[in-house]
Amino acid sequence: MIEKNYYSCCSYTADYSSASVFTLMKPGMKAVLRIKIRLNTLKLAEDYYKQKEYQRALDLLDKVLINNPDDEDAKNLRDRINCC
Repeated sequence: MIEKNYYSCCSYTADYSSASVFTLMKPGMKAVLRIKIRLNTLKLAEDYYKQKEYQRALDLLDKVLINNPDDEDAKNLRDRINCC
């Protein structure tokens, strides 16, 4: 489990985690990063689906849906996979 501690200084936020990751992000950048991660995850799940690697795609979609159970794109792709 990764614990995160946040320290604000000026217009940047320092993000420390037990995985020894240190990043400086401007306010709002975390939201942008979350959106990019979501889109990349959905794209990868779609690629796995096209390659008929259904379980790998479903595993990724589970992660998206854990973060946002109302994610319509993830639900739609999950439903398409479950029909196979």
